[in-house]
Amino acid sequence: MCTIKQHPGKFEGESCITHLAHEWMMNGAQDDTEWDEMDLPTEIFNGPFNLSPLDTGMLCLECHNDLLKAKSVSLWEDTNGFAYSEVR
Repeated sequence: MCTIKQHPGKFEGESCITHLAHEWMMNGAQDDTEWDEMDLPTEIFNGPFNLSPLDTGMLCLECHNDLLKAKSVSLWEDTNGFAYSEVR
């Protein structure tokens, strides 16, 4: 479990993986995009993840270890603009 929960703002209450995945998305690094019934995108990032030193610097040790074991990360925003992620 993340030891650096994000505080007020877009990533409020989320792990540092959410913030990192959002950075990846902003750089066009998503592998796929799925659309829900409200026409909102979910960005998919497929592992294995080769983390750069910059990526690693954004993560707590727990999230770093979770990403090294992950098969994928999904990132989405709700209609209020809050970001969420799921690690699989």
